[in-house]
Amino acid sequence: MYFCRLIFMKKRKNIHFSIFYFLLILAVGSIPFTKFLLLPITLLLFLNFIVEGAWKEKLARLKNPKVLFFMLLFVSFYLLYCIGLFYSSNWRTALSSLECKLILFIAPIVILSSDISQFTQKKVHFLWKVFIFSSSLLIITNLAISLSEAITFHNYKLFFFYSKLSHFMHPSYSAMHITIALAFSLYFLFFNKQASPRWETYFLYATLPLFFIYIILLQSKAGILILGFLIFIFTLFYINRKKRYFFRSFIFILAVLLAGYFVIFKFSAPFNRLHIAWEAISTPKEGTEQANDGTSLRLAVWQVSFDLGVKNLPFGVGTGDTNDELVKRYREDNMTYVLKKELNAHNQYLQTFLALGILGILLLLAHFIIPLIYAVKYRQWVYIIFIITILLNFLVESMLERRDGTNFIAIFNALFCYLMIYKHDKEEAPSYVA
Repeated sequence: MYFCRLIFMKKRKNIHFSIFYFLLILAVGSIPFTKFLLLPITLLLFLNFIVEGAWKEKLARLKNPKVLFFMLLFVSFYLLYCIGLFYSSNWRTALSSLECKLILFIAPIVILSSDISQFTQKKVHFLWKVFIFSSSLLIITNLAISLSEAITFHNYKLFFFYSKLSHFMHPSYSAMHITIALAFSLYFLFFNKQASPRWETYFLYATLPLFFIYIILLQSKAGILILGFLIFIFTLFYINRKKRYFFRSFIFILAVLLAGYFVIFKFSAPFNRLHIAWEAISTPKEGTEQANDGTSLRLAVWQVSFDLGVKNLPFGVGTGDTNDELVKRYREDNMTYVLKKELNAHNQYLQTFLALGILGILLLLAHFIIPLIYAVKYRQWVYIIFIITILLNFLVESMLERRDGTNFIAIFNALFCYLMIYKHDKEEAPSYVA
């Protein structure tokens, strides 16, 4: 009887892990295309987590100090937003914000407490390959839609540029996703020790120019700069992979600097948004109304957000009142263009600082800086690229205020951290690199 019960419990455990893994595949595969599937997938992940039970085993995993620490670190950030609800005036917006960020709470709990013994290297790599395939399919779909529109309106330049080439989300978010997909492709091609089928290798090589060209066409300024950073770090590391080559490294760095100079200063606008951004920064215009380009608007909005954040120290204005306070200030300062658009802070650091004050910005930084320190220590290169990509994108977008950002960041951050922790746990870890 006891033996039969053990067999039943093992089968039940396998069933729940299969459901968990299947939902993860759906989540990772749908991220590039839509923000709407992740909410039901998140709720199903949490429901499966509850129905599975096995609380003793889950609590036993929390005895691992790293698991407990990172789970509390990630969850506390969401809980602080919950606390910010109670001193918000606009509860409707606050509740909507909490719903948008719900995955930041559920993903760490469900993923970090799951059974690592069933997460084989093959399963991990399959998740990353699903994301590469989904990202490739996204690009092909976007190109097909743009081609159809270009043929209809007889304009082949307009529809293959910036937002006209990103039909499912803002170009900045799309560029962020594709950058990580590119990092996965580079990992499998140049750092993964296990051999892949020939057709898969050909496919991965084909994704490299596809991802690169698409990010350039998107003309997301942050996306292009981060892409350049990724290629720079990857090439420099690859040059010195087996032996230190200082002269080759110097020549490469010099070539990158020259290429960067020509890209920013010599390519003509409007199809060079980096040049436009540089002009906006180097020659600021007097008055917000004279400048309607993205960079000038961000500079103006950042100043307003920072001033309001300082004014509302130490706790901020609350989870639901950030945009209300910004709009109020836009009206007072006669900033009609940004008032019409009701822009948020367009900087996650300032957005969180304004909403939750000092503790909010400290938790946001800890949320990524601490894992980054561990990732550098354990040489988790893809995780390092992921965190740096997020931190840089936070400078120009309020990434956690939209599901396009929270879905991607929460799922991948929890997965990367989970795999990093157990990779260096000698008792449980399979030997793979995430």
